[in-house]
Amino acid sequence: MKHSRVSPSLSLPLSLLVCGLTVLSAAAVRAAECPASSPDRTDERRALAKEWFARAEAAENAGNDVEAVKAYACSMRMVAHAFTAYNLGRVAERSGDLELALRSYKAYLTLKADAQDKDEVQAKITELEAKINQVKESIVGESQRPPNLPRARRSLRLPRSRSRPKRRKRSRSPSSRRLT
Repeated sequence: MKHSRVSPSLSLPLSLLVCGLTVLSAAAVRAAECPASSPDRTDERRALAKEWFARAEAAENAGNDVEAVKAYACSMRMVAHAFTAYNLGRVAERSGDLELALRSYKAYLTLKADAQDKDEVQAKITELEAKINQVKESIVGESQRPPNLPRARRSLRLPRSRSRPKRRKRSRSPSSRRLT
């Protein structure tokens, strides 16, 4: 008889539960990947886009902006829709991807030229462009530093005096020996 900490009556159900959870989690990971190509048929593409849009909304409601961005982007790849573009822009901005947000807001205005919130979205686009330019300028400013910055730091040191201080000789008494 095998010795185990789990009672024999629980070992089978417990192992089935672990196997089931492993299979479900692997399926969830596979299901969360956006297809590399969209279906040829329009109705299939629309259905897939709706599915990914629903996933994006669920991820956004759960507070998972990164997953929401991925799902909205997948939905947008399947079918370009104004609301998807707007939501993608909003979530991408919130998650820090300013360039994706900018492209998405521009796509929203392209897809919905008669949008009632056109002025607000255009103001958001202008704001994002300013933020992106500010970030790029700060990066360019850092990259224009002299490439041999350590040498520049060395030149900032105070010049040494020409006369060196005399070195003190150590006494070689048994108490001052180094330990090896």
